[in-house]
Amino acid sequence: MQRHNTFCQKSIDENMEMLDFKEYIMKHNFLDWIAIILIIIGAINWGLVGLFSFNIVMFLFSGLPLLEHLIYIIIGLAGIYKLFTLGKCCRAPCPPKDE
Repeated sequence: MQRHNTFCQKSIDENMEMLDFKEYIMKHNFLDWIAIILIIIGAINWGLVGLFSFNIVMFLFSGLPLLEHLIYIIIGLAGIYKLFTLGKCCRAPCPPKDE
Protein backbone atom coordinates (compact mmCIF):
# COMPACT_ATOMS: atom_id res chain seq x y z
CA MET A 1 0.00 0.00 0.00
CA GLN A 2 1.43 3.34 -1.02
CA ARG A 3 0.46 6.52 0.78
CA HIS A 4 1.98 9.81 -0.21
CA ASN A 5 1.08 13.39 0.47
CA THR A 6 -0.45 14.61 -2.79
CA PHE A 7 0.55 18.19 -2.01
CA CYS A 8 4.24 17.36 -2.25
CA GLN A 9 5.60 18.22 -5.63
CA LYS A 10 9.28 17.49 -5.10
CA SER A 11 10.94 14.28 -4.13
CA ILE A 12 12.93 14.59 -0.93
CA ASP A 13 16.56 13.99 -0.29
CA GLU A 14 17.12 11.36 2.41
CA ASN A 15 19.41 13.74 4.31
CA MET A 16 16.79 16.49 4.65
CA GLU A 17 15.18 16.87 8.03
CA MET A 18 12.25 18.94 9.13
CA LEU A 19 13.15 22.40 10.34
CA ASP A 20 13.22 22.72 14.09
CA PHE A 21 11.82 25.83 15.75
CA LYS A 22 15.17 27.65 16.04
CA GLU A 23 15.94 27.12 12.35
CA TYR A 24 12.43 28.26 11.46
CA ILE A 25 12.90 31.48 13.44
CA MET A 26 16.32 32.11 11.91
CA LYS A 27 14.92 31.83 8.37
CA HIS A 28 12.90 35.04 8.82
CA ASN A 29 14.53 38.34 7.91
CA PHE A 30 13.76 41.77 9.37
CA LEU A 31 11.03 42.53 6.82
CA ASP A 32 9.34 39.19 7.57
CA TRP A 33 9.21 40.02 11.28
CA ILE A 34 7.82 43.52 10.64
CA ALA A 35 5.13 42.00 8.40
CA ILE A 36 4.26 39.35 11.01
CA ILE A 37 3.93 42.00 13.74
CA LEU A 38 1.74 44.20 11.53
CA ILE A 39 -0.48 41.24 10.63
CA ILE A 40 -0.90 40.38 14.31
CA ILE A 41 -1.81 44.00 15.09
CA GLY A 42 -4.34 43.95 12.25
CA ALA A 43 -5.82 40.67 13.46
CA ILE A 44 -6.17 41.98 17.01
CA ASN A 45 -7.78 45.15 15.69
CA TRP A 46 -10.33 43.16 13.65
CA GLY A 47 -11.00 40.94 16.66
CA LEU A 48 -11.73 44.01 18.78
CA VAL A 49 -13.97 45.43 16.05
CA GLY A 50 -15.90 42.16 15.81
CA LEU A 51 -16.25 41.56 19.53
CA PHE A 52 -16.65 45.05 20.95
CA SER A 53 -17.09 47.41 17.97
CA PHE A 54 -13.85 49.05 19.11
CA ASN A 55 -11.35 50.03 16.43
CA ILE A 56 -8.03 50.66 18.15
CA VAL A 57 -6.44 52.27 15.07
CA MET A 58 -9.32 54.74 14.81
CA PHE A 59 -9.13 55.34 18.57
CA LEU A 60 -5.40 56.10 18.50
CA PHE A 61 -5.30 58.11 15.27
CA SER A 62 -8.81 59.57 14.89
CA GLY A 63 -7.42 63.11 14.73
CA LEU A 64 -5.18 62.15 11.84
CA PRO A 65 -7.33 60.44 9.18
CA LEU A 66 -4.48 60.39 6.64
CA LEU A 67 -2.23 58.54 9.11
CA GLU A 68 -5.09 56.17 9.96
CA HIS A 69 -5.53 55.26 6.29
CA LEU A 70 -1.77 54.92 5.86
CA ILE A 71 -1.66 52.41 8.73
CA TYR A 72 -4.44 50.36 7.11
CA ILE A 73 -2.54 50.39 3.81
CA ILE A 74 0.73 49.31 5.46
CA ILE A 75 -0.99 46.45 7.31
CA GLY A 76 -2.65 45.36 4.07
CA LEU A 77 0.68 45.43 2.23
CA ALA A 78 2.21 43.34 5.03
CA GLY A 79 -0.51 40.75 4.51
CA ILE A 80 0.10 40.66 0.76
CA TYR A 81 3.86 40.38 1.32
CA LYS A 82 3.42 37.40 3.67
CA LEU A 83 0.96 35.80 1.28
CA PHE A 84 3.58 35.80 -1.47
CA THR A 85 6.43 34.73 0.82
CA LEU A 86 4.42 32.18 2.80
CA GLY A 87 6.29 29.14 1.55
CA LYS A 88 9.74 30.70 1.75
CA CYS A 89 10.64 29.39 5.18
CA CYS A 90 7.75 27.13 6.03
CA ARG A 91 8.44 24.33 3.60
CA ALA A 92 9.14 21.02 5.19
CA PRO A 93 10.18 17.97 3.26
CA CYS A 94 7.53 15.62 1.99
CA PRO A 95 7.07 12.43 3.94
CA PRO A 96 8.74 9.42 2.33
CA LYS A 97 6.63 7.11 0.24
CA ASP A 98 5.64 3.84 1.87
CA GLU A 99 6.87 0.91 -0.12
